[in-house]
Amino acid sequence: MARLCDPRAAFATLRRLKSLRRRSPFAARAACRPRAAAKTGRCCGGMELGLVTSNADKVRELAAALESAGHTVAQRALEYPEVQAVTLAEVVEFGLERLAQRHAGEALLIDDAGLFVDALGGFPGVYSRYAYDTIGPAGVLTLLGDGAERSAEFRCVLGLLLPDGGRQQFRGRCCGRITRAPRGAGGFRYHPVLLPAGDVRRRAGRQRV
Repeated sequence: MARLCDPRAAFATLRRLKSLRRRSPFAARAACRPRAAAKTGRCCGGMELGLVTSNADKVRELAAALESAGHTVAQRALEYPEVQAVTLAEVVEFGLERLAQRHAGEALLIDDAGLFVDALGGFPGVYSRYAYDTIGPAGVLTLLGDGAERSAEFRCVLGLLLPDGGRQQFRGRCCGRITRAPRGAGGFRYHPVLLPAGDVRRRAGRQRV
């Protein structure tokens, strides 16, 4: 998946949400009634999704990806604790559980993502945000040194909380290599040091991924 190089890009996997539109004619008519839409979080032809994030760019990209499926997206400023876990999926599942307890009946989305470098045993992985805030992409390059093994991948897990309490997870990844020096100043966090497989252009030099 060429676009799955950061949390925003993983939203493309939400095309699977189209399956949520498969309901009976009676349910479809009910969803078009104002009261039903307010209760279930659905609107005519799709769902009203709340993306829990402080990043407005994520909201815009997700909204664009789901527009053709009839879903709408709104930014939600909600707080939930992030558990220390060994996998992205565990972090997301914990967050969904907490949101389900405090915001029952809503359709909400959360995500967690990280850079996994093979030569570093998967580091920074689930600690990517902390590593970015402390050593930054340059620190990853320092840890790798002049080593020849530079394969890595960026992974993202997107969690969906449904109005009925159901939970789903969507996964995306982008395989590539760590560069020997930062390239470009744009992109998202680790973009300056991650070159996707088969892409000779500088990922960080793009305005959109």
